Amino acid sequence: HQNDNTSTFFLFICTSRALSVLVDTICILYLIAIIVYIMTNSDGIPGGNAGLLLTSALSLTSVFQMGVKLSADTELYMTAVERVLEYTAIKPEAELESTPDRKPPKNWPQMGE
Repeated sequence: HQNDNTSTFFLFICTSRALSVLVDTICILYLIAIIVYIMTNSDGIPGGNAGLLLTSALSLTSVFQMGVKLSADTELYMTAVERVLEYTAIKPEAELESTPDRKPPKNWPQMGE
């Protein structure tokens, strides 16, 4: 059981890291798009507005990263809750021992048939 738990938890950590890399890549592409917009704007953006745009884009990337991680963790934990609820609804198994009126006689297979 410990090996199964450890391998599953390791897979969870690996997928979390892969998701983090993907989200970081998307955020970097967003930041590059903001920088390209600031640099190519023909009207000229005032320095304060450009700084505000870059600062909000940088803070948005960290908030986005945390939001995606928290939503993935919430989904993971709610899946565990769903499993527990499904296990409580399973019909219990029959008794291990049969009742005396349903047991075969002591000399039951007399001729091996």
